[in-house]
Amino acid sequence: MIRSEYFLYDGTTIMVGFGPDHTELDGENVDEINRIVKEWDPELEVVGSTWHNWQEDQWSGQTWTTPSLGQFDAAKPHDLGEARLVLAGSDWAAGWNSFVDGAIETGYRAANKINNLAHKA
Repeated sequence: MIRSEYFLYDGTTIMVGFGPDHTELDGENVDEINRIVKEWDPELEVVGSTWHNWQEDQWSGQTWTTPSLGQFDAAKPHDLGEARLVLAGSDWAAGWNSFVDGAIETGYRAANKINNLAHKA
């Protein structure tokens, strides 16, 4: 996953990216990052790159969820039917996955489901 984060006045764009396996590429290697970015747009040029290993970070121990295409198609925790198990959290969000907006979305959905289950009991 890569996205534009900041647009500078000189036409430079600062982009942020995340991937499933930090051992697959060297985040400091501009040529390697350029190769990946050019798969999306051959006219883009990476002029600098840095990275942080969030999995080994003492404070987070992880990064945002970056699901693979179609990863949640088979297992949808928000669609458990009449189960009395209700899940919430930004990683399960249908929109804004891994952001507070996603946590709010799933919290709202979970609260409604709990309310409905309580009224059926």
